[in-house]
Amino acid sequence: MQAPFKCTQCGFVSVAKLSPKTMGPAFFLNRARERLTKDANEFAALGKCPKCNDEHAQARANHKSALNATLVTRTLLEAVAVTTTLVFLAHAPLLIVLAGSLLAFGAFNYLDTAWQRDLDALVQVTPPNAELEVSEPPVRPPPPAPKPEPDSFMDWLIPGGVLVLGLLLAWKFVGNALALDSQRAVELDTTAQLVQFAISIGALGVIGWGLYRHWEGKSHLGQRLRDRLLLVLGLLGFLGYFNFGHLHFGNFVHVWDTYHYVMGAKYFPELGYEKLYDCTTVANYENGHTDEVARQTYTDLRTNIIIKTDEIIAHPERCKESFTPERWQAYRTDVAAFRAMVNEGRWREIHLDHGYNATPVWTLAGYALTNASGANVTMQQLTRLNLFDPLYLLLTVIMIYWAFGPRAFAIAAIVLGCHFPNRYYWTGGAFLRHDWIFWFVASICLLRKNKPELAGAAFAYTTLLRLFPGLAAAGVAVGALEYFRQNKKLDPRFTKYVIGGVVTTAVLVGASFAFFGGPTTWQRFAQNTVKHANTPLTNHMGLRTVLSWRPESIGQKTAGGYRKTLTATPDLRLQLDGDDEIYAPVDGDYTLVVRGSAASPVAYGVLVDGQPQGTPLDLGTSMLSLSSTLKLTRGEHKLALTPLSGGAPMPAFESVALNRLATLDGWWYWKVSRLENWQQAKPLMWLTFLAGMYLVWLALKNAGVDPWLGAAMGTGFIVIGAELTNYYYCFLMGIAVLHEKKREVGAILVALCAVSHWLNWGPNAWMSHWLDEQYVTMSLAALFAVFAIWWSFTRSASDAVAPEEPLPLLFGDPPPPQKLAIAGGGSVAANDAGGSGGGKKKKKKK
Repeated sequence: MQAPFKCTQCGFVSVAKLSPKTMGPAFFLNRARERLTKDANEFAALGKCPKCNDEHAQARANHKSALNATLVTRTLLEAVAVTTTLVFLAHAPLLIVLAGSLLAFGAFNYLDTAWQRDLDALVQVTPPNAELEVSEPPVRPPPPAPKPEPDSFMDWLIPGGVLVLGLLLAWKFVGNALALDSQRAVELDTTAQLVQFAISIGALGVIGWGLYRHWEGKSHLGQRLRDRLLLVLGLLGFLGYFNFGHLHFGNFVHVWDTYHYVMGAKYFPELGYEKLYDCTTVANYENGHTDEVARQTYTDLRTNIIIKTDEIIAHPERCKESFTPERWQAYRTDVAAFRAMVNEGRWREIHLDHGYNATPVWTLAGYALTNASGANVTMQQLTRLNLFDPLYLLLTVIMIYWAFGPRAFAIAAIVLGCHFPNRYYWTGGAFLRHDWIFWFVASICLLRKNKPELAGAAFAYTTLLRLFPGLAAAGVAVGALEYFRQNKKLDPRFTKYVIGGVVTTAVLVGASFAFFGGPTTWQRFAQNTVKHANTPLTNHMGLRTVLSWRPESIGQKTAGGYRKTLTATPDLRLQLDGDDEIYAPVDGDYTLVVRGSAASPVAYGVLVDGQPQGTPLDLGTSMLSLSSTLKLTRGEHKLALTPLSGGAPMPAFESVALNRLATLDGWWYWKVSRLENWQQAKPLMWLTFLAGMYLVWLALKNAGVDPWLGAAMGTGFIVIGAELTNYYYCFLMGIAVLHEKKREVGAILVALCAVSHWLNWGPNAWMSHWLDEQYVTMSLAALFAVFAIWWSFTRSASDAVAPEEPLPLLFGDPPPPQKLAIAGGGSVAANDAGGSGGGKKKKKKK
């Protein structure tokens, strides 16, 4: 397609050309043809052309694929924006709708601007009256890359100064400020968060500086300094996870979490997944804490419902029958040791948690280590056991440095230490809570180093440890399918990856069968997992958390129980928001509370679905508050009042309410509401997952089908497919390694870290400080980050993202490109590994 016009100022004839190969279906071709002709005519109407108007030309000069980005991507964005707006209009407050509209307007405006910038790259200028040239212009070889600046004193001084400043802040600002209020420090880590926020902003500034230099065409300027600054910020970010050495501000061992995983693993044959709290209650009772146990409530791990201790104390044999006398005595001793580490209030809170939930494969290591570390629990023993986690985290970032270099190491370390949801407060100083992240990251790193068998084994192990990492396999599968489509055969690396995973799975699952009673253990684990998945928590994160959110069922409106304000019609029907059908979320006792009066004393009965129920409400001539207890089943009911004597006057109601107060679990109604909302929205999750797979396919089709790219991109599917407690979000380290290919990945992730702290602080008046709402917004931020990273690898994003950076400079001259083996023999430069070409073999020159 072409659209000629003649410049009225210089007489040059210009031709706007478009290659149909860059476009999609006929619909997009028609739009492209119309838009191309329109813009060509607008050029002619200016009376000038890009040839004779330098300023005009430079304003429009950019890269070559604007049409694809403008037409195809814009149309897709329009469809997504319309769908998203319709969903949010139904459930979101006006502020969120406005924010979404502003984002959509900004995206559309950017694409329109990109069209104008890129038009000049699609216009060919020829002399007057010459035959129009329609062939592609000759490809000029790229100019040689400029040499980096020589190493200077400032390139050492500035990073060293930043490192010293960060350590000083960690020592003085964090340490001294938090020492003033240790309890608040443990809960909020406020000053530590300020430093983590500053690290995130600093890393964003370093990456932005590099992008600015690229846009100026001077990428080589300051490259060494930027690399060293990013490395320093990564080191500080890693320290930030440990609250810069302050840990739990006085303690290393996280008693709450360690209790669950040490006791649950050590006594797993006796306790299983259901008896930890029961047996601890009995042991604590026999250890002399009788009054404390009588006051206590705890979670029934069979149902995750909070109950009293009466039943288990009355029948201690139900717990003790699975123990030998020697093991029961050891259990009592260990319970006494843990009880001595906390006060009564903290001990009660610990037993309102959700028990021991590790897989049988994790229990293999947990059982061996806890039983081999000593006969009885002591603080010294727990300290030794809990040192495994810092070691695992250190090995994780070292593994990333080994496979991907200092830049990816820095971004991953900042994600670990500066992303608010996975801060040290939750699982720092605990027992084997970060083994899975090492093996998860190792599986990606080993793929990068062309060791697919070991990568498959590592991935199988991390999946058997925590299950949810298995969702990342979707990215590897998409890459394997694209490789097969391009090459008509399976990727041999993918085949080895699968074999390594299958063999490891067989060995580990077989070992768990041998040690813990065969398949029955896995059946019990599956039942426990389903129960756990159906127990919403305020610190859950993921797409499911977002889809389960409704403004009418947030914690600040529902915590404490079910309360609905009703209105009475003239015929004494009770309505909720004008509807006769009043919904009861669960079976049980409800209380109808009426405050009112009548012209003369009269009794009113209560009708439930036309049948009398409860006690009459005896209204007098002055305002009275009366209540009647009703038994309602889950579902909709019609409520009404009826006078019990003829000719009764119409009462005057000041208020009518239907309550079901939760005496033990104040969040039960919030949980029920979240589950109902999720059942309604579940199809949206599957649609989003499919959309994510399509976007990953576009990304891998453009960036290459190297398995490590698929594995890293597959990390994002965990956000979509799993609802996790917030502290598991250190898994984003797996997607951080993509910073090696696109510097925008690092910019997005460090921005996510900064935004997470801002959402936690809630400095604006409209922002919530309730955990359930905060983690919904953090989940949204993580979703946006993942989709933005995926999009940055697609062809549509080629105009919006910068090319891959040259090899990092830390010491001396840049190293030569590293050679990596590829499938089928040969080698490829490290910067080209996984690039476009879909894993095809390159022909060797003779």
